[in-house]
Amino acid sequence: MKKFKFLSSVFFFLSIPLLSMAEISIPKIFSDHMVLQRDIPVNIWGKADKNADVEVEFLGEKTQAKADANGNWKVVLKPMDAVKEPAELKIYENGKLSKTISDVLVGEVWILGGQSNMEWVVNNTTDAENVRQRANYPMMRYFFQPSEAIAETEQTDSPEGSKWQECTPQTAMFFSAMGFYSGEQIMKELNVPIGLVNTSFGGTAMRAWVPHSVISKIPFWQSQYEDFVAKKEKYDYPAEAKKWQDTLDKYNADAKKLEAEGKPVPPKNDYLKYNKPHKITPLNSRVTPSYLYNAKVAPLAGFSARAILWNQGETDSWGKTLDCYKEQLATLVQSWRDAWKYNKMHFICVQLPSYKPEKWPDVRWNQYLACKEMKNAHIVNIVDTGTEDDVHPREKCTAGDRIAKVALQNIYGKKNIKGNPPVPKSFKYSDSGVKIAMNLRGAKRLEGKGEPRGFELFIDGKWQPADAKIKGERTVLVSAQNPSDNAKIEGVRYLWKGWALPDVWLYNEAEIPAITFENKK
Repeated sequence: MKKFKFLSSVFFFLSIPLLSMAEISIPKIFSDHMVLQRDIPVNIWGKADKNADVEVEFLGEKTQAKADANGNWKVVLKPMDAVKEPAELKIYENGKLSKTISDVLVGEVWILGGQSNMEWVVNNTTDAENVRQRANYPMMRYFFQPSEAIAETEQTDSPEGSKWQECTPQTAMFFSAMGFYSGEQIMKELNVPIGLVNTSFGGTAMRAWVPHSVISKIPFWQSQYEDFVAKKEKYDYPAEAKKWQDTLDKYNADAKKLEAEGKPVPPKNDYLKYNKPHKITPLNSRVTPSYLYNAKVAPLAGFSARAILWNQGETDSWGKTLDCYKEQLATLVQSWRDAWKYNKMHFICVQLPSYKPEKWPDVRWNQYLACKEMKNAHIVNIVDTGTEDDVHPREKCTAGDRIAKVALQNIYGKKNIKGNPPVPKSFKYSDSGVKIAMNLRGAKRLEGKGEPRGFELFIDGKWQPADAKIKGERTVLVSAQNPSDNAKIEGVRYLWKGWALPDVWLYNEAEIPAITFENKK
């Protein structure tokens, strides 16, 4: 009996170190098939046993760190050249191998953010079949996150199901189309791997994509947050869930009856499609302040990347949220740069295409103004694309091409590539019209396609169609169609309508259209 007790005691004490040893854990963004950013320091972080010695080994280099009292650790790898052949990254805890991440490349990493047109997958584009034939790209990788994932507090790991994927003809069908088409060109032009990290979700407002710490900086955001808090205090989730389910059951029953009678079934209404109640918010997840940021951006913050690619604005194109769109966008960009602790991170904003809502030109103009005032911020103009009656144009190749050209020109220094749209530089008013000097931003000259169109003058308090002609290489002369001796010309604008595609006229020699703009004296 004494011998048995002695052996049990020995086993107990020998087990203590094993039980207390915390296995290294790392966020899902650090996993097989990932791409690390070249040419800048690369952050790797995770959890270990408290005060553990952690070592990361990659490409023959070893980097050490000490976990803190809570087990948190972080190492910073030295800047690396591109690596096209798969490599292994190993993580050791107290000298023992704990994690091996396989098939790691080093190249260019982009964060993809925004709403449905960024989320829109290759399979739903006009070029899908061509992609299916060509998209065997071992050097392209895509980090998938489930679309609808929200959280009340900032998370340290991406939602369940998030993972890196290799680009094959099959997987490419479900990549972000804007990400794929632009990334494909950049990968080929630079001949380096590219990693696309997707954190977009359809129908979302900017206030859902920013940390709570910046909500108070925008009065509109603060008012929306206060409204959210008031509603949350009174929120009865079980009752709302039952109401939604009852409505769904009635719809399904009605649909079944109509099908049996051979009659058409009406589409599900917005309440059923978009407003399924959530346990943690009384609002739609797409507009709940900070909740999407908490779940899908915070876990990525710090993952070394070259640029943010952003396509959003449809949801913020009306009312009070449009009134402060420029301020919202600038605050979002700075909040992400702060979260990454990388103030030089490039930001590429894809402007809204042509579509019928009358306020879309206001969004395009504010997108440009926000980027104009920020360093390392770039505009992609796609106003000559779009579908008049569909917010989701299937043709995404033009957007991808323009994104790639803007990046190659401005980020990667390819001077032979012209991606920047012409923008207004100055306005000189006279009794006969307005002389507009254009900034071509790397291009050489302006060109018009077809008959001049798209310009308006503000005459005697009313916008009127105007004539236009190109003078020299960089100037546009806009004049009244019906001049009057006493007329007062007090403003000029170009493409100031939602559905602007038929009126796009002004380009540079690289066939990049001039932006939507408006000016008043």
